[in-house]
Amino acid sequence: MVQRINAEVTRAMSAPAVVEAFQKGGIAPQPGTPAQFAEFIRTEIARYADVIRRANITAES
Repeated sequence: MVQRINAEVTRAMSAPAVVEAFQKGGIAPQPGTPAQFAEFIRTEIARYADVIRRANITAES
């Protein structure tokens, strides 16, 4: 199921109208594999965890 959804999203993100709409919003579509997306998420979590620690940001109760 994940592979099928990924294939459809990749196809949609490659459509000229979608690419144009993304670019108008200043976004570059970057379709990839589920594994690439998982790695991106892991990297972003680590990056923002570091920012949060360095800025001494805490959750409010």
